[in-house]
Amino acid sequence: MDVGPRQATIETDVPAITSKGQVLEAIREHFRMSLRHWVKFSHRPARFFNFGQAIVILVTPSFAKWLEDDVLFIPRILQLITHPWKDPWALHVGKKSRGAKPVQGPTGPPFEIDVVCACVDGLAPNPSGIRLGQGRYSREGISLLHGRTGQIISGVWEDEPTTTEDSPSMQSSLTFSKSPIPDLREAKETRQTPSNVTLPLANTLFTNGRHSTLLVSRWQAMPDGQFKKIRSKEKRNQVINVFHSHLEGVPSTYVPAVPLTPIRRIVSGLGNIIRQLHFADDGPGPASRELEPTLDEYMKAMKLPISNIGVWALIIPLEALPDSPPKPPFDILTNKEDVQRFWQERIVNPRFIGYWLDKGATFCRVVSGGGGWGAKQGLLSLDPQTTYRTISEARFDYTGGSIEEHQASALGDIAKPNSFIQFFAMEGKNASPVRLTDPQPRRSPMDDRYRLHTVLGTVPSTVDQTPQRPRKRPKSPKYETFRARWWRRRRLGLKTGSPNWKDNVIFRSGHFGAVSESGLYLDFAKKYSKKDATVSEQDIVETKIDFPYSYVCRDHRLGEGDKLREKFVPLGASMKQIGRRLERSKRRGFKS
Repeated sequence: MDVGPRQATIETDVPAITSKGQVLEAIREHFRMSLRHWVKFSHRPARFFNFGQAIVILVTPSFAKWLEDDVLFIPRILQLITHPWKDPWALHVGKKSRGAKPVQGPTGPPFEIDVVCACVDGLAPNPSGIRLGQGRYSREGISLLHGRTGQIISGVWEDEPTTTEDSPSMQSSLTFSKSPIPDLREAKETRQTPSNVTLPLANTLFTNGRHSTLLVSRWQAMPDGQFKKIRSKEKRNQVINVFHSHLEGVPSTYVPAVPLTPIRRIVSGLGNIIRQLHFADDGPGPASRELEPTLDEYMKAMKLPISNIGVWALIIPLEALPDSPPKPPFDILTNKEDVQRFWQERIVNPRFIGYWLDKGATFCRVVSGGGGWGAKQGLLSLDPQTTYRTISEARFDYTGGSIEEHQASALGDIAKPNSFIQFFAMEGKNASPVRLTDPQPRRSPMDDRYRLHTVLGTVPSTVDQTPQRPRKRPKSPKYETFRARWWRRRRLGLKTGSPNWKDNVIFRSGHFGAVSESGLYLDFAKKYSKKDATVSEQDIVETKIDFPYSYVCRDHRLGEGDKLREKFVPLGASMKQIGRRLERSKRRGFKS
């Protein structure tokens, strides 16, 4: 039986008092496989060592130094999640494994596993917690993804393109995709193209001396029961395969943006500069003519203090508009009264932006504009960065073509005339919270226990925030002597975990993800209604999402067998145990 990747997240409220022993104990108790499940996970006992395995370890900055611990932390995790020294043949035929000596496969080399370690800005909430994500800080901890190499990572040891080396100041990144990662511009023959989501990593310069941390290594099981690192390198980008059930379009996207203005048609624009918009009965006018007074009205309606607030723009190309108007809650707002109704009722549809991204729209931040006089009156400048690549300096090579064409090439081609634009804002810190209306069917938060979900998101930057005083370690013997007790119990071969690890550590099975302060970069092909449609360069959508507390999710329900094995019973339990647990769960009201 083929078993898919496993994933889990370990969260902590107080990183200062969280030890490696507590995290390892949580992994040992909840993420360790039984021997029989390990054989199934390895797919074929006869070729046990021919299937490479990999694990992805994401940590927050408080735990960045743990990724460099090649003596205790990384090897111990590998020992807890694998059984390379057990005889797979004996387990396969139902016999007990004898001894702990390493067993080489019939024709293969010793067991090896690839490890990808990265430091992210924070951990993402689970899908049921996204509604509560507005106004909350990201959590600290560790997120794990374990599976076969071909399932969860791509090109781990391939040479990286030289273009990424041209900008050493850029932080490393992770690209979340489906195996293998495609070059969408070369996908001329197929309509099925997966999404690519690039997440920049955290700045760890003041933590471990690296501008960002992305380390890959290969470990080999040794005869003495330990793991030895045989290969390692530092990378600029790594592909993680998580969209296994998603083939095209953008994944489920949650953007809690509050509409500011009705949708308007772009009359004049060039590159990333919008000059004029068409304001219904008032005709064409400066782009910021409606936005500037609307911001004042919005802050009064939301009871916000007079200050600068972020403004974003949703740009919908003319060809992205459907023949018939979309039904609520994805319909387009065309008058000011409908917009103000959202302010009064404080209702936001977080899937609205994602719906139009699927159609080919672009979502970007308004970086400057307003005011001025003459030809520059009311201009709006949009963020031209849509991919996580270095933006070359605007320069003009007089080798043919007009200056306008070269400028549009250098600054992007976002503000196309005849496209439609609508402005959005984020909820203020001091405003009363808005209600998020999700058009998808609701489910109980307990249902997350029976699902696998990957969540990628964005949080506000903390660069300009005043650092808070770290919480002191409590003067208690159970924390002061934990490290010494851990080593003493390890030497004696006793249980090394803290008996109180659950007081400080939360284990979330089936959850994997991270958030970034630098935004997310989406690269995907638009959805099609025709089955014979092919992908061309015009069908590729590239956009950046840096709206705070926005999330991209991949969520699917576990199969009945996976649900029983992973949630109701310990791995490797007998069929009698499975039956008893299933009957008990049905009596409690569980429905498959």
